[in-house]
Amino acid sequence: MESAQDSSGQVLRRDKEIARLRLLWERQPKSEQEFTFHGVLLSDAIEDCVHSFGLITPFSTNNLKPASYKLTVGDEYALDGKIISLVDEPVKNTITIPPFAVCVVKTRETINMPRFLIARWNIQVSKAYEGLVWVGGPQVDPGYVGYLYCPIYNLRDKPVELAMGKPIAIIDFVRTSQTQSSSKPYKFPPDNVLFEDYKPDTLISGIAESSKQIRQDNEVVKNQLVQITSRIDTFVLITFTVIAVLFAAVTIFVARTEQPSWWNPVLFLVSGTALFMSGTNWVRTLRDERWFGRIVQMIVVALLVVATVLQLWLSNPLQIQIDGLKKEIEQLRQQSKPVQLISPAAAPPPETPSPASDTGKQTQQKKTQ
Repeated sequence: MESAQDSSGQVLRRDKEIARLRLLWERQPKSEQEFTFHGVLLSDAIEDCVHSFGLITPFSTNNLKPASYKLTVGDEYALDGKIISLVDEPVKNTITIPPFAVCVVKTRETINMPRFLIARWNIQVSKAYEGLVWVGGPQVDPGYVGYLYCPIYNLRDKPVELAMGKPIAIIDFVRTSQTQSSSKPYKFPPDNVLFEDYKPDTLISGIAESSKQIRQDNEVVKNQLVQITSRIDTFVLITFTVIAVLFAAVTIFVARTEQPSWWNPVLFLVSGTALFMSGTNWVRTLRDERWFGRIVQMIVVALLVVATVLQLWLSNPLQIQIDGLKKEIEQLRQQSKPVQLISPAAAPPPETPSPASDTGKQTQQKKTQ
């Protein structure tokens, strides 16, 4: 049902377009005697033909050059096999051609060629310097009437934008030889009237498809590298977590000294190293938005903080006891008296017994007997 409606709508549009083109075709001069110019038409000759039989419709003197005319972007284009309409509104009036893609652009102008003129057209030089390459036919035959369709390749690695109503191509006109009765006329109506008659849905850039496949392959490789990097980072984090916990345990329970202190070089050295490595990987996981790595790093930091607090908690009571013992020793020192040592030279001489005392001792001994 929908295909039947599309077909009927396409027939109506075709009939309408043929009627519009017929009005222009009927304006073509029947005789070329009144046109005395030869060679490439200059600007005044182009303008005379526009006023005489509608060589270019619509026509703007702003796009007229000394011996050519600037064709502009029309209201339709085909990209990736789809025909898209443009509207004279912001955002909707711009064509964006992806890298290495092909786009077919319909001109805004309708060309009405008499039998004694041919046209040659090509993409603007400024557009070529932007990386666009024109791949259409360079000549417009005598007697042709209708829009021109410009196939363009974007050979840049960046998108190129074309705005509706802006110049896209250059066309010039050249006088032919004298027409004869045997000269083959151009068929009217032409075989291709509507945009879809050119079958733009079949025109898809192989380069763009290959580039798309390469980008997809690159994304797959990139994801695999991210997974490998994530695994390596996780391994490093877990390894440093284990090392930090083991060294903290050794520092707390094995490497304690007789005078513990809150400052333990081993603990802080290992903790600082683990924190540095964890912080480095933290930055990478924040950049890559890996939540598992963040959780592991938070566990590392929490364990290091717990180990430090435990070290302080264990060393504080012992330090208090040592400080108490030091105070008691100091008090005992203050209470005790110093021992005075007398030298032999200062000692008094021994007493020498006298003769009288010896006689008395002997008399006493006799009495006792």
